[in-house]
Amino acid sequence: MSKTIANAITQRERWKYILILGGLLSMQPFALDPYLPAAPSVAATFGAPDSQVQLTMSALTLGFALGQLITGPLSDSLGRRRPIIVAAALYVVAGILVFSAPNIVIFAVGRVLQGVSGAAIQVVGNAVMRDLYAGTALMKMMSRVFLIQALSWFIGPLGGTILLNYVSWREMTLIIGAYGLILLVVGARYLPETLHRESRAEREGFAAMLQRFGRVLRDRPYVGIVSIGVLNSVALFGYLSVMPFVYQNKFGFAGSEYGYFFVLNSASAYVGVQAIAWLARKLQLKWVVLVILSAQLVIGFAIFWAGTSNASFPTLQAALMAFTFFMGGSFAPLGTLALTRHGHEAGTAAALNMVLGSLGSTIAAPMYANLGTQNSLGLGLMIMGCYAVAIAVLFSVVRPRQLESI
Repeated sequence: MSKTIANAITQRERWKYILILGGLLSMQPFALDPYLPAAPSVAATFGAPDSQVQLTMSALTLGFALGQLITGPLSDSLGRRRPIIVAAALYVVAGILVFSAPNIVIFAVGRVLQGVSGAAIQVVGNAVMRDLYAGTALMKMMSRVFLIQALSWFIGPLGGTILLNYVSWREMTLIIGAYGLILLVVGARYLPETLHRESRAEREGFAAMLQRFGRVLRDRPYVGIVSIGVLNSVALFGYLSVMPFVYQNKFGFAGSEYGYFFVLNSASAYVGVQAIAWLARKLQLKWVVLVILSAQLVIGFAIFWAGTSNASFPTLQAALMAFTFFMGGSFAPLGTLALTRHGHEAGTAAALNMVLGSLGSTIAAPMYANLGTQNSLGLGLMIMGCYAVAIAVLFSVVRPRQLESI
């Protein structure tokens, strides 16, 4: 079916999909990145310690997990359009709740709902791409959509940093909600249904959902790829949880200042998307993944060394930009390897691929709180551990030499 749909798409329609999906998928990063420079302001507003604000990051990742777990399988039964529109509407409601939160608990609840809605949009958007393409064509489509989405990776922290000079984090939340409202209208008006009734899962309900999860989880290479994605996500959210406080405590930067360094890191991730997409045209995706994991292991050591040797700020910043470069480049190869094998259950496969990463990050929250916020030593150790295990999983579970070429 994917091949038939893809062959019928005109170039103009293809770019319409890319722009709409890129805009919609940006809603999840916008629930995260602008709040990074706002962390000290949020703590001050509620009179909460840094550790509680870090836990609201885990509330967001919990929402990511719930949104993916529920929406992915449902989209295999109900189609793609309705779930993504409902999720966009929930995103706007969640923004209102975060804006009006009277205390840290309600703020965290709003963050959970932002995570649920943003993740639902993300997972269904990935399923839409799989409805249309497979293999190298899917990798190309994902890379183009990620180029649009990746703009949010540095627009988010940059916009948050600039806005915080003029407005409070509450007013910034309203601006993010307004963006969600615009995309809700655009999606409702222009996003078509890509999973037609005759191609949907025959049965709905919890039992049918579990059966689809079971079929996907019996695919050993898929399980290995998802496991690598979990470790990748744990490393990413460790960086996001720890670095705002290291920038502040170790180097003395205020939120209105260190946000610019997150912008640099996100810009590096944006370049990484393009560079790894180019590399994927030269190497099979399974070997591209090995290159990424190996590079991150080395970079983790560099971040650890920067913490132990009291290295200068430019040295640590260079290592962080290298980390985000390969992080940005990792999403399309891992997503393509996971989804290509499961075209008829793309929503379920995309959900598991993402939900386990979010759950991994949520479960790792106590570890993040103990990595230390005075230097990068603990963060570097965690990154090294994640990618050492990921490489072991690649060879012991995925078994790239036995995996078909993509």
